[in-house]
Formats: sequence, structure tokens, C-alpha cells
Amino acid sequence: VEKAHEWAVAHGLTFEPSRKSVLQAAMKGDYVPLRPTSYRIKGVSVPYVLPATAAWIDDMAAQYRRACGEPMTVTSALRPKTVRLRNSVQESVHPTGLAVLRKPRGRCRTWLRTALLGMERSGTIDATEERFPAHFHVVVFGAPATEREEPRVGGG
Repeated sequence: VEKAHEWAVAHGLTFEPSRKSVLQAAMKGDYVPLRPTSYRIKGVSVPYVLPATAAWIDDMAAQYRRACGEPMTVTSALRPKTVRLRNSVQESVHPTGLAVLRKPRGRCRTWLRTALLGMERSGTIDATEERFPAHFHVVVFGAPATEREEPRVGGG
């Protein structure tokens, strides 16, 4: 959390105070709406993210679908400061337009862990696997890599 918060502050990201401010910033192009193509969204009340986050989601969802044969699920996006979940922290970067993914089961979970770990090592993202509720908290630091080796499902 601290690393992501420091990065957001250092890069001048806005911690949106309200849904209204999110919509105003989206009209200026600061945020883009989530447009599910090869992924689905569930429980997302403010479906906007930074453009780099949207690009990462699109890229990751396409890889996930190829590897797992099913759509990836995005369970959170930009969450303004007025919307606080009981498990959130004061230094949350959700008000800046970052995403959270549902944790899949079985071989797809293994594939996703491997993929996220590789991207984390490259510095593209910061990913944390959380248990309650079960999800991967993903902070996108920039645009997705165009050439990346895709991990194989099952690790073989």
C-alpha cells in the first residue's frame, strides 16, 4: 500500500474526492470507462480507470481468456474517497483509478499468480493476493508490455 501510495503522489495522480469529481475528470479525458470485451465487471459502482489501467486490463483479459478459456472478472475500479469499504486503508490508491481482480480458482488462479508475479518483477504492476475478500489487488504503474511471455496454465 505504501509503495503504491508514494508512486501515485510522486506522479501527481489525483485522489478523487467524489463521484461527481470522477465524472468531471472523465469528461476531460483523465479517466476512461471500463468497456468489457474479453472481461466482465461485477460490483463496480464507478466504472472508470486511468487510461494505462484500462490498457492493462484489456491486455491482461485477452491473455487470461486465451489461457483459461473464460473471461476475467474485474471487481473494482476507481473508488472516490467518499466511498470507503470497511477493509480499506487510509492510503488507498483506489481514488486514483486502479483496479482489483477477482481471484479465480484452480488452474486459472495458478496462471494468474504466475502472470502477475512476472509483471510485478518487471515493475509494471504491484500485485497483492488478499484473502478477505478473495481477490488480487493490482496497482498498474504504466502501460502494458507489448511483448511478454505468457505463462502456461498448470505451470508445465
